[in-house]
Amino acid sequence: MRLAQSTIAFQDKHLAASDQPFPTTISEIVDRWPELGWDGIEIWYPHVAGLDDPALDALAQQLRHQGLAVPMLSSYFNFTSSAEHAADSMAHGHEVIRRGHILGAEALRIFTGKHRSADADEQQWQRCADCLQELCDTAAAHGIVLALHMHDWNLIDTVAGTRRLINMVERANLRVLSKPSIYAPEHLAVHEALADVLQGIHLTAAHTIDGRSVPCRLAESDLDWPACIAHLRQLGYDGWLTLNWMAANGWAMGRDAAAWLRTVLDELEER
Repeated sequence: MRLAQSTIAFQDKHLAASDQPFPTTISEIVDRWPELGWDGIEIWYPHVAGLDDPALDALAQQLRHQGLAVPMLSSYFNFTSSAEHAADSMAHGHEVIRRGHILGAEALRIFTGKHRSADADEQQWQRCADCLQELCDTAAAHGIVLALHMHDWNLIDTVAGTRRLINMVERANLRVLSKPSIYAPEHLAVHEALADVLQGIHLTAAHTIDGRSVPCRLAESDLDWPACIAHLRQLGYDGWLTLNWMAANGWAMGRDAAAWLRTVLDELEER
């Protein structure tokens, strides 16, 4: 398995709350990324949304120079709220694919909109499937996967909803991004049910204090990450494990998580 972190941690609201400053522009982030010890960098789309093509080309060259893979380019979409929303998301999707290709992204993160699977009507399901078919075809020409991010308030909020959409779209490059903490303690069963289409795993770090979820070191999370990773390995998963840190001190927490995950993977290799 390979290790990465999302740049979503490095945004202004988290910088203001952090004990130490960290880089904020994507070029500064990539320049210092090797300090953290990751194999790759998941790019949060707002970090590259304002870059023109020469700047994107320069960033791609910088990524190659650092030896960094881009497991995912993560943006936002809404295919279900209305035909107008879907049209906007389609146009945006084509642009994200174009930019992802320049940056060498392996996959794009996909949300479906603001409707749960149980609440959406047939028209919303079909509109989403039609949009994803077109985007999948465009992405496939560049070797890019579309990764459905299983999440609440989306058609892909359950295993059944995720399977239904995948079956409707019928494209080999439509796969799944799992965030196990959303489904814990049922996350192992979710991974078993979707093992054949798992593209990536988002790792979150939090534990419960006085009934509240509080960010913490990944090693101290309520979720048993070594057991989760071992289970994924048993299922034949050999893809990306990506830290999705969305709080202050993402630089220090990222460095700590990368080192800890290396020990977890080394221990699994020794078994």
